[in-house]
Amino acid sequence: MKNKPVRALLIEDDPYIAQLIRRMLDKVRDISFDLVHADSLSSGLEYLEDEHFVIILLDLGLPDSSGIKTLNKVYAKASDIPIIVFTGQDDETLGVNAVNAGAEDYLVKGNTDSKSLVRAIRYAVGRHQVKEALKDTAANLKRTVEELKKANKKIVNQQKSVIEEERLKVLLQLSGATAHELNQPLTVLMDNVELMRLERKIPEKLQKHMQGIEVAGQKIFEIIKRIQTIPQENIDIDDSDNSTEALDKKISIMSVEESDADFKKISNCLKTFIQLDLTRSKNIKEALSLLNNSPVDLVLSEYFLSDGSGLDILKSLSDSKLEMPVVIIAGQGNETIASEVIDAGAYDYLPKNKISKKSLFRSITNTVEKFGLEKEIKLAKGKLADMSSLEREMKRAQIQLAEMSTRDELTGLYNRRYFIESLERELARAKRYKRNLGFCMIDLDRFKDVNDTYGHLAGDMVLSTIGSMFDEHFRQGDLICRYGGEEFAVILQDTSLKSATAVCERLRKKVSSHRFKYDASDFSISISIGIALYNNLVQWSPVELVSAADQALYQAKKEGRNRVRYHPDNH
Repeated sequence: MKNKPVRALLIEDDPYIAQLIRRMLDKVRDISFDLVHADSLSSGLEYLEDEHFVIILLDLGLPDSSGIKTLNKVYAKASDIPIIVFTGQDDETLGVNAVNAGAEDYLVKGNTDSKSLVRAIRYAVGRHQVKEALKDTAANLKRTVEELKKANKKIVNQQKSVIEEERLKVLLQLSGATAHELNQPLTVLMDNVELMRLERKIPEKLQKHMQGIEVAGQKIFEIIKRIQTIPQENIDIDDSDNSTEALDKKISIMSVEESDADFKKISNCLKTFIQLDLTRSKNIKEALSLLNNSPVDLVLSEYFLSDGSGLDILKSLSDSKLEMPVVIIAGQGNETIASEVIDAGAYDYLPKNKISKKSLFRSITNTVEKFGLEKEIKLAKGKLADMSSLEREMKRAQIQLAEMSTRDELTGLYNRRYFIESLERELARAKRYKRNLGFCMIDLDRFKDVNDTYGHLAGDMVLSTIGSMFDEHFRQGDLICRYGGEEFAVILQDTSLKSATAVCERLRKKVSSHRFKYDASDFSISISIGIALYNNLVQWSPVELVSAADQALYQAKKEGRNRVRYHPDNH
């Protein structure tokens, strides 16, 4: 079953060539093509304005444009779509230049059959699909970064709110609360900032905000130390009524309290705040049963209960995986109890004899906001983890994309695009260090007979096997590529003409003696090789070096095939 048709744009002025290409594509069994034909560059560009294509097949000799400028105009309109160009038989250099200018590949008119055309398209489409996957991954990463920015902004705003709450807490301290109540949540906040610093790749902007929090935190610690020196008998308790406080959302609270009188006092303190929804349980067992079914935003628990203490309820909630903040109330202002429950995970501690409407409400709102802040920090950490995962995914996609852009699908050897880039680089290196560089053009003799006699699958098997043989035969530093169709190219590092000829001769014998087996058939094939050598005496350009090796290959074919020849200038 064929997948969704591949949308292809053919820009070709010759109706015969266009019809021939259409027939070639119609023969493909596993891929269907939706081919749109434009007979001029201008009409092709109009199609690109209004429609989306997966591949562009471009003739470089059009009535209204020709040469590389034709490619440049199309590339300017569709830089994200792979382009395969067509050149004439006498202008292959133009194809090489087109690949250097951004084309995926080039095909020579008259030397292109259905197999080579589809293989070139298949490679280009595959690379396009990987690029699209990479774009999707990048988009996901961008969305995650934006979400992280929003989370960071929210954290910063909440951190500012918490700092303000801590300042108000200092005022409550002057009204009779203990300095310990301020010290513990601030320590938790500073510890969380420190944990965030341990995360990798924290945005620079967030680091600055974190640094600001740490500076403010240190100032608050200094205030705490000064407060702790104030004699308690000099503290004036403020029990003034203030019912104008407001919350952004409804807060559900469970009071774990055995004493009816104490629960009534708590209920009276909170009854004017319509945002607070207060429920009650009388012991730890009852509280856990209710909380498992209906979690709340905050637990307000008496320290001394019939079935345990405040420490027990903290442990029970932790064991039950119930994540909700707890404020402990004790019958007297005991610093030892306060220290124990705070260390065990309580968010706040209130002496029962100092509970007022304002102090209770302040403790509740402060605790809920601090708990929300911790959740935001966890969420931010999760986003950072997601970013790391997306970055790894992008790297894998980039590696896959790089592999597809340099390797031939059938043989596993380097492709022509990579070869062209490498040849320029290796020639420049040979010139710089005054070293020889050998170059071989290899062609399978009468390969068309294999396809015609045994079928294209047999031909693919031969090419794949030949690719493996070449890869095993040459040195690790040599670069082997499939140049196109049944033609291969090899760059031989730092070699002499004699050594290059000897290596190629051994390869020729190795291939000619190999028996290829396909189904019930058993056959052999030979190769012809042309060699050109770059050295201090013959300093060819990349195009000239390829042309010289091609001339030597032509001479080998002319003399009867199955032989190695070198360019006469290298004699």
